Amino acid sequence: MTEDAKPGQQTPQVAGGAPAAQDAAAARPFPCSWLTLGLGFVGLFAAAAICVVVTARFLSLRPVNLRQETDALANSVQEILLSNLIPSDRIRCEPGRSTADDQRKAIWHFYAFDVEVPETLSLSGVEDLIRRNMNRREVAVTGTAENDRQRELGLFLGKYRFAIIRLTALSSKPQHADIRDAAKRIADQVGAHLRDLGVAPAFVSRADPVEQEDLEARWTHTHFDVTAASTTPIKDLVSQLTTGLTGDQAQVTARPAANGGTTLEATYAGKPCVTVTFTSDTGAVKPSNLPPVQLPTLAQAIRELDLNDVLSIALPKPEEIELESSGVQESDVSKDIEEPPGASASDAALPRKVAIIVDDGGYGGQVTEDILALDPHLTLAVLPNTPSAADTAVRAKALGFEVLLHMPMSKAEFPGRISTEMTAKQIRNLTDNALGHVPGAVGVNNHAGSAFTADEMAMRRFLEVIKDKSLFFVDSRTTANTKAYDTAKAMGIRAASRDVFLDHENSLPYIRAQFDRLIHVVEKQGTAVAICHFRAHTAKVLAEMLPKFKEKGIELAHVSELVQ
Repeated sequence: MTEDAKPGQQTPQVAGGAPAAQDAAAARPFPCSWLTLGLGFVGLFAAAAICVVVTARFLSLRPVNLRQETDALANSVQEILLSNLIPSDRIRCEPGRSTADDQRKAIWHFYAFDVEVPETLSLSGVEDLIRRNMNRREVAVTGTAENDRQRELGLFLGKYRFAIIRLTALSSKPQHADIRDAAKRIADQVGAHLRDLGVAPAFVSRADPVEQEDLEARWTHTHFDVTAASTTPIKDLVSQLTTGLTGDQAQVTARPAANGGTTLEATYAGKPCVTVTFTSDTGAVKPSNLPPVQLPTLAQAIRELDLNDVLSIALPKPEEIELESSGVQESDVSKDIEEPPGASASDAALPRKVAIIVDDGGYGGQVTEDILALDPHLTLAVLPNTPSAADTAVRAKALGFEVLLHMPMSKAEFPGRISTEMTAKQIRNLTDNALGHVPGAVGVNNHAGSAFTADEMAMRRFLEVIKDKSLFFVDSRTTANTKAYDTAKAMGIRAASRDVFLDHENSLPYIRAQFDRLIHVVEKQGTAVAICHFRAHTAKVLAEMLPKFKEKGIELAHVSELVQ
């Protein structure tokens, strides 16, 4: 009992013994209403929605990162250039700098390449190479030509330009003294003085001028070979020629030659412009010792000899001229026969065409007349620097034949041949000269040239001339190691390659058998290119076998119709 409790009064109790305060606590109301709770949830969802919108907006404004892709593409550009004969020291690249567009929708690395293109390659060829490789990577390439020696390419990934490539052709013409005209004048003076001294043209061989250059000057060098008759001693010719060559800067020196004669050298401004090698002769005419192409000149120069007599005695028969296939096993250089994809070439509906190139034209004579009497759908390849080169080419074209330049290469001991060690300029000069001997030529094939056609760099130097003149090229395939056809195709030049040699052996049975083989190849492949030569047996078999093509449903076509 408490102090306040009155005596006899008891404290109130609830059922079960719990105090009355517990009932009061249980009876208190909920701290917030259902409305307040609902508003809280609405606020929470609104905040979440705002976060989503803000995040999406941030992501939409964030630029696309293209830096890794542009880095990889820039590395590809450098690899393409290096793998295609451009030295590393000729390729300069500024490190990629971070770049973005105006709206900052993308960010990438921008590269600038400066490339010096060697003279053995063309600007257009390098540009085509870059375009092809970049297009495969879905990169667009634009180009502008600042001048004939400079081009600038732009590389675009989508609409974003990530690189520029400035191509500059290396000049093969350094800025130094040009004394070519003076050198040519001295060479002409030598020729005129020899004529004045009574040396018959038949005894003078003048080579084409060859361009020379060093750090100081550019000039030409011309070589003369002079056979001195007994009536004109060498020492007198040397003395009179030395006296005749004048000029403030011209100097003439003479020295013994290895063949027992004398070599005279004329220099201009210290540069050797002319070399004249004199050899003695007993005065007897020995036409068999002269190159075949000089024999007609000999007959005309020596009045007492009849031209036809000299040609019949001294000019080699076509059968004696070494073929470009000499020493080559045809099995080693023949191509595998392939059927066209998707259909058999034996299908009568498939067009069949064959081109036959007749090589080594230009010597004239009865064989030439026999060939020119055949079907003009043949293609005739004419050797330059031969007695009847121009005449054969002009007559053939008028009759409807197609004419090629049969370009001497490498081992061919032939005037005007080109070789692997020659510079691009030397090859261009000799090729230009050869084309001048064969008017109307629409394409070129090689005479010999096993070493030359196997040398890709040499072929590039030669094919640049062919490409500049919009000619096509036919690979005679004188070696299994030839790179000629593939190189021509890589440079964008129309080209073809030989399938069959018809007269590798000069016998009627062999040539007829090769014609049958040619027909078999056409039936399998649909098309074929064959090569034969200006030879009597070949002309005879051609006359026999050409009608068989029509019987077999095979069209005889000019080779230009088969180049690709």
